[in-house]
Amino acid sequence: MRNDQAQGLRQLFVQGAVPTCAIGGAGNDAAVLAIAQAFAAQGERVLLLDRSRGGIAGCAGKRARHELWHVLDGDVPIGQALIPLGERLTLLPAARGLDLLAADTRDWRDVLAATIGAREAPFDLWLVHGMPPSAQGCDEPFFIVAPTRASVTRVYAQIKALVTAQGRRNFGVLVAQSGDSAAASAVFTGLAATAKRFLGVNLEFCGGLARDGVTSMDGLAPVARLRERIAASFAVRSRTPMVLAA
Repeated sequence: MRNDQAQGLRQLFVQGAVPTCAIGGAGNDAAVLAIAQAFAAQGERVLLLDRSRGGIAGCAGKRARHELWHVLDGDVPIGQALIPLGERLTLLPAARGLDLLAADTRDWRDVLAATIGAREAPFDLWLVHGMPPSAQGCDEPFFIVAPTRASVTRVYAQIKALVTAQGRRNFGVLVAQSGDSAAASAVFTGLAATAKRFLGVNLEFCGGLARDGVTSMDGLAPVARLRERIAASFAVRSRTPMVLAA
């Protein structure tokens, strides 16, 4: 079943192009890693681009010695920056590197694809841990919010920043560390109402993440919902597909 799902995802996407999704929020390193692992467990080859300062590597029990910036600066080859986290999951620390790509006049996805090159196996999905580097790619970013005032405030500020800088109007929201579905729904409802009233944006509720991780999700529903969002947004922009460098 998992292999069938992964094959269906690959057939949906244009050959050579890579669907990309950004997952924002605060203090969500473990949740983002769990989501990436869930995608990989279902047969998809995932590249996790980490915009934090080693947060994902630390959660995985690894140490990030190099990042994308060092590769782009010519200090190390891409193979020394990539960190295998499993058979189908690879981490690329990119806190400074994605900022550098975003400042380039070219599409950052093209540059990253060329940087990875043919040395590595092709990926089915790129997940960006953090804010999307530009308005290109990462359609309809996804936010993980905890049921605390600080987390809700931080996510609202990130949404506002993307509205101002990139003109985005649609976002997905997953409520993490929620005790039950009612609590998760209440957190989302308050955030969505405020974002709609003051920012004019639309938020989509993508479910609640149990305290003990993705494995406790009801049928992995939030991951399935995220897959649907990625597929839907990618289907639109795949009319002008990105071609990976050979």
